Amino acid sequence: MARVLTGWTYAACFAASKWTNAACFQSPMVAIEAHHDNSAKVLLGTTIETGSAEGDLELALQTIESSKAPQNSVPNIAPFVSLRLIQHLVTSNPTPDYVSRVATVFGQSDGDLKQTVTAILTDPEAGNDGSTLPANQGHLSEPVLFSVALLRALNANTVYAPPLEQLHG
Repeated sequence: MARVLTGWTYAACFAASKWTNAACFQSPMVAIEAHHDNSAKVLLGTTIETGSAEGDLELALQTIESSKAPQNSVPNIAPFVSLRLIQHLVTSNPTPDYVSRVATVFGQSDGDLKQTVTAILTDPEAGNDGSTLPANQGHLSEPVLFSVALLRALNANTVYAPPLEQLHG
């Protein structure tokens, strides 16, 4: 894919040269054919060799869009994504059965995140049925967020003077 993208640069925004342009996000990128790799490239099993940067990019995008969904061709994507989502949304230490149930939904829905997140949040192990989670379950907060929540719960006051808004002035 990197070879497909050779020769592309920012459009000239402020009378810059055609190759050493500063980042110009107002216009689409442009292809400089003299700097494009015109040799054959293989992307996802498809040979790409159209002779132009725009043609190569078009064919590469078509190849990516027409390829099989990655969750069906790589067997560990569903468990990997399911585990990470569970860890971020519900518990840092999910059981293998919980991950397996969510991974099944992920695979059957072709990676639909709405269905996957629904399966995560409505699973009995998420604790939404009123049950108490085991001691080794639950979502661990980040240390900074935990510290701030603890200070708020204890009605802590700051003793540093001056106020924060005066520090920047």
